[in-house]
Amino acid sequence: MNIATQRKYLRQQIMQKTKLGLKIGEMLYERKLTLDDLPDKVFATWRNPGERDRVSDFLQK
Repeated sequence: MNIATQRKYLRQQIMQKTKLGLKIGEMLYERKLTLDDLPDKVFATWRNPGERDRVSDFLQK
């Protein structure tokens, strides 16, 4: 469970325009943030398929 690996994976999801990537990318854009602006705590645990991701939870607050 490496924070840098998870951040890299999310960046890849955004670039590949997956459903999750588009959703996160849109929320980051609306808040004028980048992936590097997100705190490490949102990448602290892997999410299982079907679970809500912590990045979305953080951005919706």
